[in-house]
Amino acid sequence: QMILNSGDASMKKDSAWIKYIKIFVLVSFAIYIIAFGYLTIGKTGNNQIDGANLVPFRTIMSYVRLIDIIPFIAISNLIGNILLTLPLGLYLPILFTNLRKCWKTSLVGFAIILFVEVIQFLFGRGSFDIDDIILNMVGISIGYVIWKLKPIQWVASIFQG
Repeated sequence: QMILNSGDASMKKDSAWIKYIKIFVLVSFAIYIIAFGYLTIGKTGNNQIDGANLVPFRTIMSYVRLIDIIPFIAISNLIGNILLTLPLGLYLPILFTNLRKCWKTSLVGFAIILFVEVIQFLFGRGSFDIDDIILNMVGISIGYVIWKLKPIQWVASIFQG
């Protein structure tokens, strides 16, 4: 049984903070989805099918070899693919309680990435590259690990029920 007394004001204050946190998470997720869509399929492509790389680590290794020659391009492509989907691994289990198991977050994340790669390929917005999928899955995995941290778990708990 909860005792109601002068602590009621602090409970209302806490509930206001929770409301602001929920709004922040939802708005930041919407901004992320818009940015993700723009960066992956909304950007202007050459409108030609560029081909596909189905050999794992081929593109990754070519960027690793280029680090000494053109470090910015090589590193930005490798790290960029990871950072692009890191928020997805964080937002999915926070916002969707049925995706709080690692395999479920990974499966939905994989489906989203695969969808994006196929759209890029079909509509000439880039090429289908298995290495993009590998790096994107690393990003989702890192995001999921961050979600497991206690402060993030508290934020996630306000989206339950």
